[in-house]
Amino acid sequence: MTANFIEVDESDIDPEEVLREGEEPLWGGKEVTWGQELTREYTNWIEEQRSWRETVALGDMTYMLNLHVKGSDAIKLFDDTSINNFDGFDVGECKHAVQCNHNGKIISEGVVEYIDEEHLAIQGFPAPYLIHCADVGDYDVSTEVVKDHVYEVIGPNAPDVMASIATEDVLDIPFMNLSHIEIADHDVIAIRHSLAGVPGFELLIPGDAADEVRASIVDAGKEYGLREVGTRTWYTTRIESGLPQGNLDYIPALYTDSVPSAFSTDGSFQSDDITDWYRSPVEFGWGHYADLDGDYPGRDALEREIENPVRKLVTLEWDREDVADIYGSFFRQGDTYKFQEFPTKQRVGVRADEVRKDGKLIGVSTTPGYMYPFQQMLSLTTIDVEYSDPGTEVTVLWGEGDNPSNPMIERHTQKEVSATVAPAPYEDKDRRAEFTDGSV
Repeated sequence: MTANFIEVDESDIDPEEVLREGEEPLWGGKEVTWGQELTREYTNWIEEQRSWRETVALGDMTYMLNLHVKGSDAIKLFDDTSINNFDGFDVGECKHAVQCNHNGKIISEGVVEYIDEEHLAIQGFPAPYLIHCADVGDYDVSTEVVKDHVYEVIGPNAPDVMASIATEDVLDIPFMNLSHIEIADHDVIAIRHSLAGVPGFELLIPGDAADEVRASIVDAGKEYGLREVGTRTWYTTRIESGLPQGNLDYIPALYTDSVPSAFSTDGSFQSDDITDWYRSPVEFGWGHYADLDGDYPGRDALEREIENPVRKLVTLEWDREDVADIYGSFFRQGDTYKFQEFPTKQRVGVRADEVRKDGKLIGVSTTPGYMYPFQQMLSLTTIDVEYSDPGTEVTVLWGEGDNPSNPMIERHTQKEVSATVAPAPYEDKDRRAEFTDGSV
């Protein structure tokens, strides 16, 4: 029998009540997320955004919860709760795992790291859900949220920076594998991955070693054009990478009295059904993860959706003249359109706007972001499959209008913005390529 660790009756949830109240603001130059203070901008967001494409960027992901699971049933816990197949998963390997509810909608997702025998770790929103599952299930495991620091070193020069400071040959780490290395005399876990189509490493660093490790990276990076990147522009990496994130692109399908909503929404998309803000792995292109021979929450729903997919993740390119007109409205008499921060929204919360074709609702566009390397406003969008071909012309209905229910949103006039469908990820690159001469 398939497990259902948290059963929720979404029909009892009022979206207006739980979704459109309160966002986590940015105070001054800092952002406080999950209790972690992060820098919003180190130098200039344009140069910071350019760095991961042109030289090398150092990003701080320490806002994510770091859950360590130890015990003889550590693998079983992930296998029972995730859509993935963990057969053959071994020490040193990493896997993007997705946890769903009984309807096949995403509760949480993140990268699972096989640290050591009977020792796994995962960052992000999965932590509270997996802790709950471990508590209510019959598992021989212990769970602990550890105050590790999580740094990202990404960009064409990332291999050079890492090779210059690590005592081990980090360039030999295979894609989506990890290795225990030493930086500045501290033990660090390095994960070889890719973000925004460029080579990179994720570093898991004990809290008391973070300052010295960071200083070593920054010092070594001077030779290679390293930029420290703040949250103001870091959140745009998800758009370029085609990697939707809970609380920015969708609402996690997890609501109970003991797990209240931490998120809010704005945008032209409206619904009386909270599940309309949920998303499935199939929509995001993760359907191939699903082990259809497995036994986990949502398996049957995913099998049906894989056979008959309804929507697909794409990138929308916003018409440049229409975007310019949004900003132009603030420099002429009369009503203004909804303001869009540069390069992207600076508050935690889901922005959801209707996507239409000939007046018909065909999808939902999420928080857009301006990408300086392309000089283009882009947004991740789930769209009806029949309209998902690159080059398809659509319209985004931007904004709620003159009576927004979210108090963080100003009164404004709605605007129809022309947009063109593009792939997600935005650029097709071989993320798994091996390092060659300091690049991929």
